[in-house]
Amino acid sequence: MTKAGSKGGNLRDKLDGNELDLSLSDLNEVPVKELAALPKATVLDLSCNKLSTLPSDFCGLTHLVKLDLSKNKLQQLPTDFGRLVNLQHLDLLNNRLVTLPVSFAQLKSLKWLDLKDNPLDPVLAKVAGDCLDEKQCKQCANKVLQHMKAVQADQERERQRRLEVERVGPADRFSAVSLSSTPAASQPWSLDSYGIGFCWTQPLFSVRPTCHHQMAADWYLRPPLCRTSLFLSQGSLVE
Repeated sequence: MTKAGSKGGNLRDKLDGNELDLSLSDLNEVPVKELAALPKATVLDLSCNKLSTLPSDFCGLTHLVKLDLSKNKLQQLPTDFGRLVNLQHLDLLNNRLVTLPVSFAQLKSLKWLDLKDNPLDPVLAKVAGDCLDEKQCKQCANKVLQHMKAVQADQERERQRRLEVERVGPADRFSAVSLSSTPAASQPWSLDSYGIGFCWTQPLFSVRPTCHHQMAADWYLRPPLCRTSLFLSQGSLVE
């Protein structure tokens, strides 16, 4: 496994002002720890290597302004790639990317993006465009950011919907069932044998003794779902 700069000093030797060129270095792993020790290196060239993944801690290199990852073997970007909030220029030419992480929407400083020669999802490919020149790469950055923001918003709405479904308890789900809509014939037992009957009445709940010292219980579900009342008696319906 080839890894450039096993010591921070090796990378410092390659630093030219604020630019660090690690292209054509036969890398299949990014020396993140050493790069983090060089905050002055705001321009990083990792093109023409053998990178298939980026470690999650790569997203901690928030000092990066320009990043070249072209001509590697990247199949995906880290979930938290959007933490690189200072990134203005990103070259992802000729990789194996199909989609971008939702956090990509957080790259608010991005002004230039090249996604050419990637097996992109058809929708994303249409948004990105051809990226054949400077103007198109700038348009790509703007359009892809807008697209990813829309994707992020859709996912947030779906998350809120699921939370709402989980918040609804069993009692709320039961109240949506109308007893009157269920035919008596479909019941596995006879209500008549238990002295239970149904009638329509106004929303109310009461438990009171009758003139024959019987107890009557009226049960109502809130309208408009159901306005069915349930009576318990000995042989006949109360009221």
